[in-house]
Amino acid sequence: MTSSKLLFRSDGVVLNALPFQDFDLILTVFSLEEGIIKLIVKGAGRSKQKRENITPLTCAEFVYSKGRSELFRSHEISIISHHLKLRQSLGHLEAACDLLHAIQNSQMEQTPAPMVYKLLMWSLDKIPLVPDPNQIAASFRLKLLRHDGLLLLSLHCSECGERGHAIVKGETFCLKHAVGGVIFSDQEFHLLGQLAFLSSLSELDTLVVTQELRKRIERLCQDCWA
Repeated sequence: MTSSKLLFRSDGVVLNALPFQDFDLILTVFSLEEGIIKLIVKGAGRSKQKRENITPLTCAEFVYSKGRSELFRSHEISIISHHLKLRQSLGHLEAACDLLHAIQNSQMEQTPAPMVYKLLMWSLDKIPLVPDPNQIAASFRLKLLRHDGLLLLSLHCSECGERGHAIVKGETFCLKHAVGGVIFSDQEFHLLGQLAFLSSLSELDTLVVTQELRKRIERLCQDCWA
């Protein structure tokens, strides 16, 4: 007598694909239904085509079963999109991978985050449509912090009410009261607000995300996610 396992189904995007033993593949997937999950794909290494079809940024419908461990078994993968437009430009690909890294660093395993999933899909689709993909990546990171309640943007110091110039663990402080954190200029503070509350691509026309601002936003994320 055989027992049938309960099967689960969810759309998701591959964050990482790791060869395991001789022929298997372990996928880290950000799924719509369950957040980050890990799947083992048995025998994926036996087929070059199957292995090459399942790479980071691949969006698919995953059918899987659960066991005693946190590593679920994949039963079926139906490809939805390989996001080929993102793979045709190094700048687009780097920005898209930055989004995936942000998801891995910010989201907990098996914790549903449907709004974050929708934001990720929207951002991946929009990267090829803008002149500077770093704008989308920067906006995505700030929106992630806001969604998780880790960023309370304000122009004024939360300690004394003076003009803020630093963000420490998501809170704004003046230079006098800031202990650590990331320092931003007045113009950069204004840009942070525009990027964090971005609602349409047309708003990006006048925004310039410099390499220095990108680095500061990355440090801000590291500080908040630590």
